[in-house]
Amino acid sequence: QLMMFENSYIYKRVEKPSSNRAAEPIPLSKIREKITPFPQPPVMPQDASTRKNLFPSLKEKMKIKQEEALLMIELGNYKKAEQVLDEILLIEKYSKPARLLKMTIFANLGQKDKLLEFTQKVSRKHPIFPELHFLMGRFYESEGEYKDAIKEYKKVLFVDQEYLLARERLLRIQFNEGDITNAKREARNILEQLKTKKFKEFEHSVGEGLNKRQLKEFCLKVLR
Repeated sequence: QLMMFENSYIYKRVEKPSSNRAAEPIPLSKIREKITPFPQPPVMPQDASTRKNLFPSLKEKMKIKQEEALLMIELGNYKKAEQVLDEILLIEKYSKPARLLKMTIFANLGQKDKLLEFTQKVSRKHPIFPELHFLMGRFYESEGEYKDAIKEYKKVLFVDQEYLLARERLLRIQFNEGDITNAKREARNILEQLKTKKFKEFEHSVGEGLNKRQLKEFCLKVLR
């Protein structure tokens, strides 16, 4: 590849003088002024954190892609989201966040067969995966299949009783279905956990967070 200089020549053509006297030579300094210097390589920063920002790790690149996929899901561009997730899973075959987002796509599109098939595949690799059961519970709940939803939420609580999001969903189903006795028991359990702060949220995002104030208000409503 040819390098183009700012000027198309590095020396100046001299008109032939009308007299027979030889043309005066051009000073070397004048020639140098016409030459565009070659670009110098960038100076590498000495600080390790600065170098890290210039060259993000594979983990950071995957996180950026996950955020892109999540944004595409929020915008309803499921085709693009799935494409990005497939790129992630090509590199990190067993990425839990990517697999959860792919489950979310199937659930949002109502593709139950694909969702169940994919979930079974993931479960074989990750037999203890509370976020997976929570998402399946949310899917069954959205389909009105409350018995299956309750089973999934109980699987989450079997892994750890402190996953309050699953207990909240269980409470709401019981209350809405008229199972007041069990609903009141769950409400008391939740209020106790909120009071003692013996609860935790999921390690991987499931698309919703815990609103402690609203949850407390709902529990008090159930117990009236």
